[in-house]
Amino acid sequence: ATVSVAMSGMVRSSQRVREESAWQLEMERFAAQFRTDAHQALSVQEENSNDSGKNVPTLLLALADTQVVEYRLQARMIERLLREGDSIRHRETYRLPNSFQPHWHVERGCFLPIVGLILEPESASSNRPCHFQTTRINAAVGMLQPLLAPHAS
Repeated sequence: ATVSVAMSGMVRSSQRVREESAWQLEMERFAAQFRTDAHQALSVQEENSNDSGKNVPTLLLALADTQVVEYRLQARMIERLLREGDSIRHRETYRLPNSFQPHWHVERGCFLPIVGLILEPESASSNRPCHFQTTRINAAVGMLQPLLAPHAS
């Protein structure tokens, strides 16, 4: 009996480690793309989109030309849409674990706006134990604008 209890605990621990590793890789992939988009953006706008009657927290990053990157917080995932005018040029998703409540944060300071995704553990409002801490992924909007701007002759 002791061996089966120990084995069961090891299996659960192993599963939790695999889930955390997969989630960390997903968030690293998201963070790299999010920061690239934000650094190239000319402006940022936060809004609630309407998706089948539900308000979806959305972050819009306007890029050069007519391109806009739209990040939408869907149920248990982040959806990234690259739009050019009314057309969707690229779509990808990033999975979120069940134990998080995500939201956008935009801070307009002295120099460049800072945008961020904040992932807060849901266990703060429930009695369930949580193995995660609050996670923030921040990026400065427009960091590359001077590099991308055409030079005056």
